[in-house]
Formats: sequence, structure tokens, C-alpha cells
Amino acid sequence: MLGWLKSLFFWRKPQLATATPSAFAALERIILTDGVARTLFEDYRAHRKSVRGDEEIGWVLMGLRQRSEAIAMAALPAGAERDAGAAHIRFNADAQALASRIIRQKDKRLQIIGVVHTHPGSLRTPSDGDRHGDRDWVSRLRGGEGVFAIGTADARAGEPAGAGLQIEGELCFSWYALAVGDERYRRLPVQVTLGADLALPARSVWETLEAYAEPINRLCRQFNGVLLDVVSDDPENALSVQIAVADSDQNIRVLFNQHEVRYYWSDGSNVSAIDPHEPHVLRAVYLILAEMAKEAERSLVES
Repeated sequence: MLGWLKSLFFWRKPQLATATPSAFAALERIILTDGVARTLFEDYRAHRKSVRGDEEIGWVLMGLRQRSEAIAMAALPAGAERDAGAAHIRFNADAQALASRIIRQKDKRLQIIGVVHTHPGSLRTPSDGDRHGDRDWVSRLRGGEGVFAIGTADARAGEPAGAGLQIEGELCFSWYALAVGDERYRRLPVQVTLGADLALPARSVWETLEAYAEPINRLCRQFNGVLLDVVSDDPENALSVQIAVADSDQNIRVLFNQHEVRYYWSDGSNVSAIDPHEPHVLRAVYLILAEMAKEAERSLVES
């Protein structure tokens, strides 16, 4: 699990450690917003009915790490492009990194706090393979400790939910914590509070995220201040990527949906559609920028 998990940390390491290690104690509980809890159970139930229902499925949790508790406020799905089977899962890290950018744009405090995935049968504890990767990965998390949960579909009728166990019908999630240096996972009490799943807007364009995550992530790395937004009033929901042009009021806006990519230029008061006649997103953006630079140079000469 370790390799793809590392790739999710697109932000700089100094941003991860706004508090000193002494500001954190061992996790005593995980708090889920009811929106996140609903996402986990609904996704798991829908997955089991799908054509890939015999595979493992999972989510990355984002939220806040406080002194002795973590609050899960967003659940990012593994994605349709995941590599999964009955005994393993590798999430679509590119799409999750892009979704993380969208979520953190609203609140920079939000960080990855843990991972949830399912097991076939009745194995409610993380496997040795899980522990091997997780022990290294948690060193990258705030407080050096992460939240983990295993989903199974083996709950018995009338089985009570325990301190670290959530049950809904036949489905259950067993919650654990693992810190740097731990030899084994600790059971972690779980609570639910009111609140939305902040990943829902990104989930509404998830197929688009998976299709274009690689070029959009590259644009975010190559340009400062890229603004990402989900356009819900677009007929098919679209992902908007806005790139500011340095030293001007101009910007390039790229709208992505499942079927097409549209390019626009704006100077703050006027908006024009552009066709760069280039199928590759990065090259298209650079062609537009080059044409804008030529136009600016001509304007200077004429003035």
C-alpha cells in the first residue's frame, strides 16, 4: 500500500507540521462526520452489488488532527481506475491527489489522516501486509500516527456496535490507530457528529478527475495560484481550472467534463472561447500563453 499512498502528499512537508510533535498525544478516538459515515456504508453497499463486488474497495480520509483525536471530514474513493482484487487494492492516487487539492483549496488545515479499506470474509483486523506499509507511511502524518479501518460484510443479526466498531446491517467497520514505532494496531473508539462529507463536490466529477488528473496535477505544479472548482450548473458537471497570467488581469480557464475540454480567455470583464487545435492539455495551455504573449508584444510595439 505504501507506494501509492506516498504520492498523495503533493503539498510541501513544512505545511504538514504546523505544530510541534509535543502538541500531539496518542489518538484516543476518531470522529466521523455523519456525511463521511454515510459515504462509507453507502459506497460499500453499492460496491458489493456491482460487477466488481468481489474486489476490495477503499477510501482515503481527510480531516483535522487534534491533540488526541482525529476528525474525518472527507472520504476520497479508490476510483474506477483502481487496481484491486479479492486480497489487494491500489487506489488511483493521481485522482485522489487532485481531489485533495480541490478540498484543501477551501481549508488548508485539512490533511490526510488515514485509510479505510475492505477485507473479504471475516478478517476484521489489518493484515501483516497492511502493517508493513502503514508503519512507514504514518511517519508522514501529523503526530506520526494514522487512522485505519477495515470493512467487512460479516456482521451478525443483533450484534452490538463496540467502542471501535460501526455496524449497519451486515456491514461493519473496525477502527484502529497505528503510530510510528508501534508493533501492532490499537483499537480506536469511533464517534459520529453532524457534518457533511467535504469530498462530495469532487465525487460528482470523479470520472473527469480520473480521466484528466495527470495533466491537471502538472498544471498545478507548474503554475502558481491555480484555482480549481466544480461547476455544478454545467449540464454534465464540469471541473474548472483557472490559471492566472502573471503581471496582468488575464487568465485562462479550462473546463473539463467526461466528453470534452473547453478553453476560455478572460481579462476580468470579457470572456472568449479559444480553440488551440491541440488535443494535449498542457501543450494547449502553453500554446494559448504563447499567443497571448505575442499579442501583448504587438500591443506594446503599436503603443
